[in-house]
Amino acid sequence: MRLTKKYKIPFIYCWTDVWHTLIPFKPFQSLARVIEKKTLNGADVVLAANKKLKENMTKIAVSPIQVLVMRRGVDAIKLNPAIVDGKVVRDKYKINSNDTLLVFVGRLDYISGLDELIMEFSKQKNPFLKLLIVGEGDLSLKIKNMQRSHD
Repeated sequence: MRLTKKYKIPFIYCWTDVWHTLIPFKPFQSLARVIEKKTLNGADVVLAANKKLKENMTKIAVSPIQVLVMRRGVDAIKLNPAIVDGKVVRDKYKINSNDTLLVFVGRLDYISGLDELIMEFSKQKNPFLKLLIVGEGDLSLKIKNMQRSHD
């Protein structure tokens, strides 16, 4: 942060979670909160993943003026079922037209809880319910192995 100030480079921080709460060892959470607060306050602009994070962020450290909410969403034109034929994806992955398809699109990491979702999903008994996972990340290999063990 000091170098950004020294060289007059804007420091833009993208905040996607309340990180200090994710540390399992409670005594370290307070230290992480201090670091998180210092980082947030040192940023020229903070990008929040959603409105709820913006609310949390302003409670921790940042004035609402410095926080912009990143609008995440889908391209309604590219994913319009009237325009896009889902049959191509269903054929590629051998998903029948009468199957209900649940789709996860995102980073495959431990924070997402995706491995737990897969374990619970594998216990369900509905043969017409399918899960399609799209993404890459630290869990990619583990997820592929989980899929192989449940095929």
